[in-house]
Amino acid sequence: MTAGAVIAAMLALVATMLAATMLIAWRDFGRAPHALSWACAFAVGGLHWYLALGLSLFAAPRATHQAVTAPTLLAMSALLYLGFRQRAGRRAHPRGIALVCVAMALAAEAAALGPWAGPTVPIGNPVAAGFLIAGAGLVRHRARSATAAEHGAITALVLVAAGLLATAMLDAGEPYAAPALRRAGQAIVAVLVPTGFAALGLAAVFLVAADLSARMQRLAETDPLTGLLNRRGLDAVIAAAGGGWRWRRRIRGVAVMADLDRFKQLNDRFGHDAGDAALRAFASLVHGRLRPGEAAARTGGEEFAFVLPGETPAAAHGRIEALRIETEELRLPGRPDVRITASFGLAAIASGTDLGDAIGRADAALIEAKGGGRNRIVVADRGVLPDHA
Repeated sequence: MTAGAVIAAMLALVATMLAATMLIAWRDFGRAPHALSWACAFAVGGLHWYLALGLSLFAAPRATHQAVTAPTLLAMSALLYLGFRQRAGRRAHPRGIALVCVAMALAAEAAALGPWAGPTVPIGNPVAAGFLIAGAGLVRHRARSATAAEHGAITALVLVAAGLLATAMLDAGEPYAAPALRRAGQAIVAVLVPTGFAALGLAAVFLVAADLSARMQRLAETDPLTGLLNRRGLDAVIAAAGGGWRWRRRIRGVAVMADLDRFKQLNDRFGHDAGDAALRAFASLVHGRLRPGEAAARTGGEEFAFVLPGETPAAAHGRIEALRIETEELRLPGRPDVRITASFGLAAIASGTDLGDAIGRADAALIEAKGGGRNRIVVADRGVLPDHA
């Protein structure tokens, strides 16, 4: 058995195991669409390497080898790319991707078997490499730094793409390359492709598991009624601030506590459905006013907390005042006569101030706002602002 046949057999076995593993991950880890696309990709990859193995064992001509394996190589890389698009939340465009694969497969067939075919250059390889490189560009989420699994997936995709491109260049330059140089290039390809393919499979499995873990964490830290953070999520934000060290560098920020006024009376008079609708409507207003890096949580029945890093008390007061006015203008579906108002407490997060302490001071200011007549804003250590009741 030749070295090429051994590599093909090894990759066929790896691809088959990865397809089975990814299918299990899809079934047991939330049935994510990208996991199913990757399972299909590795299944097609297994078929590709089994075909390559059979052709190597029967010493098929290179043109036949390329004509038979080009469609599966293109399909595998396209399915991998499709999965990364789905994971990134992009529109999948499966028909467009399929049309590209069909067109390039036909071109590869014509280049390999047509009457005009000259030196057999695997033209499907650059297209497949393009799919993989494009997939690598979709791995990292723009709003956060890449995880270890994402770094591994990017590296593996680049390795496999480099191996495919190197193979194409070797075949194109074979009539002109010195034997020693050709052997060195083949040795490099023999390392790049198997290593990259195996690493890609492992990275894909870790990505699915990591995504599930992140999703479960988000669910555990999210209030299901409003979609904002819950108390646990707010505690995680406080813990991430490192007991105040981050605020020392940012120097300023504002913590806000809010409470819907007379919420119990709303529930008693109109029912809990009306109360839930009021909470969701207020949370929607809050979410619409959040900026990147800011956080909002529902910390109790009708109580909310906001963390506004980098904001000044004056600017925060202006934003909260606009929110207070918008809350007054809220009307519940089917209950146009119901008036909703909210009270707010603000506390500055100064240099060296602990975030938890700032939230506590904002809560004390909120209590003062409630006791002073409701539907108003109180700034900690600065007194009550004009009455809006």
